[in-house]
Amino acid sequence: MKLSLKNVKIANHLSEETLAFTATLYVDGKETASVSNRGTGGSNNYYHIDPEAKERVDRAEDYAREKTGDDVEALDILIATMLDEDEMWKGHRRREKIRVRVVGDGNLMEWNPKGKVRPEHLEGIKGAPWWKEDYKMLNGLGKDEFLEVMKEVA
Repeated sequence: MKLSLKNVKIANHLSEETLAFTATLYVDGKETASVSNRGTGGSNNYYHIDPEAKERVDRAEDYAREKTGDDVEALDILIATMLDEDEMWKGHRRREKIRVRVVGDGNLMEWNPKGKVRPEHLEGIKGAPWWKEDYKMLNGLGKDEFLEVMKEVA
């Protein structure tokens, strides 16, 4: 099963106990529900797009239970994780333009070259005497690979 969120709008200024947001949930590529949370600590609200959408949301909830190992609000937990990952990815995309970013020895390390990051900056870091083969350069990674590397650091 493939779950994805589109049209994500986060309202940090409204977030108190939970993240305030609105988004559209897609299940296996099919638009399924509008999802929102007011940020006051309650569960997500799901507004089904069509009559069959309830069944897709139920299947997504079962999938989320398996994936998270949680019986209560598993889909809410999975969506929160997806939102967190999306924000982490967006932040990385902004920072990788101006910082060389490396993960190694369980740490995230960053260097600020003058101006924008250029290929010679990346090669210079990889050629440094302290560079180890198991270090991972974050600059230029795709979203899935970036998230996998970041899970190792967390």
